[in-house]
Amino acid sequence: MGQHKGYKQTEEHIKKRIANHIGAKRSIETCKNISKAKKGKRINQSVNQIRDWNGINNPRWHGGIRMERENYILIKSLNHPYANKEGYVREHRLIMEQYLRRFLTPKEVVHHLDHNPLNNAIENLWLFSSHKEHQKYERMIEKIIKEELKCLTTI
Repeated sequence: MGQHKGYKQTEEHIKKRIANHIGAKRSIETCKNISKAKKGKRINQSVNQIRDWNGINNPRWHGGIRMERENYILIKSLNHPYANKEGYVREHRLIMEQYLRRFLTPKEVVHHLDHNPLNNAIENLWLFSSHKEHQKYERMIEKIIKEELKCLTTI
């Protein structure tokens, strides 16, 4: 059975935990003293840490800019209607919205012409009304490239 609030450990439980502990070995008295010292403080400490470490106070804060796994740049934009749960929006979408002077719908797709997600110059961005339209364009380009490669190999 799992431990629940108010569960008191016996000396045997404490000894087993100490024996399995990989780091520094502590006496039973030391473990009890540490437990007493921490009792009731864990929740309050974590809440205070969260409050104190938000945004600019966090040492990992980089001005509201971060990279996504797919190499897209994310910008902190708390008031954006389509920001993710952390309040970030992809930079290329923000640039296209600024150019068009309206918010993009979630269905609209912004395409990088050079396929470089770090190149967010407006000249490098194209807007498609849907994912389906974007896929049509990608297939058409692939087809053209294949035909050109065929022509080059037959020469």
